[in-house]
Amino acid sequence: MSPLEKSDHCVLSFDYNCYINIKNKPRIAKLYDHGNYHDFKLELDKINWQEEIKDDFSVDTNWKYFLTTLNELEQRFVPTKKITQIWKKKNAFPKIVTNQDPEIRAEYNRVRNKTKSSVNKLKKKFEKGLSENAKANPKAIWSYVKSKSKTREGIGDLHTDPDDTKSPKTDDDKEKAEILSEYFASVFTQEPDGEIPVPNSINIANELTELKINKDMIMKHLKKLKIDKSPGPDKLHPRLLRETMESIAEPLSLIFNQSLNEKTVPKEWKNALVSAIFKKGKQIASKKLPPSESNISCL
Repeated sequence: MSPLEKSDHCVLSFDYNCYINIKNKPRIAKLYDHGNYHDFKLELDKINWQEEIKDDFSVDTNWKYFLTTLNELEQRFVPTKKITQIWKKKNAFPKIVTNQDPEIRAEYNRVRNKTKSSVNKLKKKFEKGLSENAKANPKAIWSYVKSKSKTREGIGDLHTDPDDTKSPKTDDDKEKAEILSEYFASVFTQEPDGEIPVPNSINIANELTELKINKDMIMKHLKKLKIDKSPGPDKLHPRLLRETMESIAEPLSLIFNQSLNEKTVPKEWKNALVSAIFKKGKQIASKKLPPSESNISCL
């Protein structure tokens, strides 16, 4: 860069990563592996879904009732755990290193070395298991790699014009979100306003007079859910859905069929968690690939 005012020294511009400790609120994790799904399903089976989910109510109202019911039962039958930092546990250890007794010191060193050796062996065993199951569960290995990295790179500065690398850049997160949203929306075909043209008539051999989703169809899809995936905006975990599929197939079939008959979907089904992944090239919106993670329950 050119010098500031009357100076013969050039100005250096660079980015510097600074790591600081930020006090975060304690994170509460839900232990889906230890959920009491037997009693969970018993409570669901007590509900008369034909009475609670009616066509007289909107599909939004019926979906919210179903979602609220699952959330309330989840709080009762799925235990939680507060995630604590490992250094807090270390602070609770006796400060034996300050003890001058040689026997106690020797015992401490023996236990410490044995613990370190066990940790290293378990670590190697864990990493070997990740590599062997990389194809079956790729998320696990990438989560492990991410946990070892201190740097968390988000979306870099973007050009304000999605297709012009000479346009000014912005570092504002809200502006970057708007730029990506507008570009992703632009790739869809924009139909002109007005009446929809009527297609030419053709001979139909087998007419589909009605489309109905039954419980067996829903359970078939719920069985294929990957329980290691994260939930969508509705917070319904795939493990929870698969464990209770026999009990939730009926209410879901009622909601899906109502959605088809009314030709509308609940507003919450239109929400999705979208992550813009940079491919290569310049930092412009057209170089971002938008994979989305939508509501799992919306089959």
